[in-house]
Amino acid sequence: MMAFDECTPGTADYEYAKKSMQLTHRWLDRCLKRFNETEPKYGYKQSLFPIVQGCVYPDLRKQAAEFIASKGADGNAIGGLAVGEPTEKMYEMIEVVNEILPKDKPRYLMGVGTPINILEGIERGVDMFDCVMPTRNGRNGMLFTKDGIMNMRNKKWEDDYSPIEADGASYVDTMYSRAYLRHLFHAQELLAMQIASIHNLAFYLWLVGEARKHIIRYVLCDGKTQAVRQDGSTAAVTSLLPSSFFQVSTFKTDGFMIGYTLIGGGYGHGIGMSQNGAKHMAEASVSAEEILTFFYKGCQLKRIS
Repeated sequence: MMAFDECTPGTADYEYAKKSMQLTHRWLDRCLKRFNETEPKYGYKQSLFPIVQGCVYPDLRKQAAEFIASKGADGNAIGGLAVGEPTEKMYEMIEVVNEILPKDKPRYLMGVGTPINILEGIERGVDMFDCVMPTRNGRNGMLFTKDGIMNMRNKKWEDDYSPIEADGASYVDTMYSRAYLRHLFHAQELLAMQIASIHNLAFYLWLVGEARKHIIRYVLCDGKTQAVRQDGSTAAVTSLLPSSFFQVSTFKTDGFMIGYTLIGGGYGHGIGMSQNGAKHMAEASVSAEEILTFFYKGCQLKRIS
């Protein structure tokens, strides 16, 4: 459940943004009072997330984040972003707010966003997102793929009978061809919107799933942003694509390096790709064998040095 707030436009002036934030805070106090006085129905307790506002002004965002954090809610939301402000300002505000919001509570970035927005948000500590983009853009013929954006109304797909995305995340990707999907859009068949929406939702779920794996593996790499922007979409995730055989190195706490060859299916970088990441794993008393066998169940580990 979300607290009642005013979503300030990204171009609002300082005084308007300040008054709006204060109004949101007064509403939150009333909201929390009523929420805490209300008994849960059917034996299920709900969670109420307050919302940080403050437009693009760091001091207001800081005030709002401190006020929201003081309420001790089950989770906290960041609102009023991706509403007309420059993208770099959005990222700056996320950083300001997430320095203050509790790290042990979910942090929810509302209404965001593109694949690159989501990866940038994750890198800055965001845990949850919502956005109409996968389905709204899908209904208008735009597909998000690992190789970039595809506009399925374009003539280039008219005679392309290859799968929508050969290694896509959904059954629709190999069940239908690009030419067929283009035909459906031009024929204004509702099935076109359904297929595109299913594809985009599956892609977004795949994207955040891969990001989670890489967070756990300490390899959410610095080159991500540039790779995505070159292609206009998610070219960076090519570093996450499956590989059959690769080596993984790690450190013991005394600094002695051990190398492994991982035999079997897996994803890209593996575990402990950087020396620092491997060292941190060792310092946390987690062995390479434990990490590798956890992520690559059923695979064999062969010690090579």
